[in-house]
Amino acid sequence: EQFRGSDRSHDEPPEPEPVPVLSPTIVFVGLPLVVIGLASFAIGLRDGLMPVGDLIGRRLVHSQPRMVPSVAFTLGLLLTFGEPAIGSLIELSYEAWDFPEIQALLGSTRS
Repeated sequence: EQFRGSDRSHDEPPEPEPVPVLSPTIVFVGLPLVVIGLASFAIGLRDGLMPVGDLIGRRLVHSQPRMVPSVAFTLGLLLTFGEPAIGSLIELSYEAWDFPEIQALLGSTRS
């Protein structure tokens, strides 16, 4: 029985797709928008989400102290599952550095 994609040799890597060349307008408009978006996200976390978490934590300790260990375990478990996703972004950043456009934009100071 033949499977899909089995006609291609396993020794040959797939052809990489060409990287589109970015225009300076996209870069000079996009970078400030990214900075504004990340700053807005950080402000939203600090001013919106953190006070809610603090309020829930304080009320939980005073009203249901026996629930604290199970809530802490559940949050720790969820963060453990989420952390590898952050690690994969770090690996992706090392791969992205191999593109000449990234090196030209950031400067070739990587050792």
